[in-house]
Amino acid sequence: SEFLKSTKSGGVRIHLVKNLPLAAGIGAGSSNAAMTLRGLNELYDYTINAEHIQILAVNLGSDVPFFLQDEPALAMGRGECVEAIQPFKALKDCGVLLIHPGFGVSTPWAYQTLGCMPEKFGAKGQAAMMMESLSEGRLEGFSNSLESAVFPKYVVLPIIKDFFSANGARVALMSGSGSTMFAITRDRASAEVLLAKYHDRFGQAGWSATVAL
Repeated sequence: SEFLKSTKSGGVRIHLVKNLPLAAGIGAGSSNAAMTLRGLNELYDYTINAEHIQILAVNLGSDVPFFLQDEPALAMGRGECVEAIQPFKALKDCGVLLIHPGFGVSTPWAYQTLGCMPEKFGAKGQAAMMMESLSEGRLEGFSNSLESAVFPKYVVLPIIKDFFSANGARVALMSGSGSTMFAITRDRASAEVLLAKYHDRFGQAGWSATVAL
């Protein structure tokens, strides 16, 4: 509505086909919002400049500005400060397996729970060290503080993480506030093999995807 006020438009009708699960920790809703902003701006001949689009995105949600980008980016603050970065050498040609186990995790609950666990907050400079390792070709330094809040309640998630690690994943972690778990593998073929093993062990329930980086 804020966008349409800026363009003085009478309105639009949008039909959204969802391919990603909600409350999954992979930015499904935020990416929908970001692409809607970009699409509306294109529809109205780029009436709104990039700075104003960024402001609208921040007001929609903390993750929305990140999804306005076309390249890898580092998000800081609560997500509103976004800095474009170069692709990481360590991730070239890797595969990624994503598993959503069939239930969601409330993002506000996850952050509120972590807020009561200050000893689990990430160390200062941790992201910078991880970026340095990735730039130098090393898959090191991955962490997600929200696992400390989410895993005790959703006990299948650490089981999935351990399964990934025991079956060839180079990195295994929860995505965002969950419930999606992801594994980084040598290549996409390896991710497909890991997915088949996962289905053999846990069944076909939930949502999954493999991608090549």
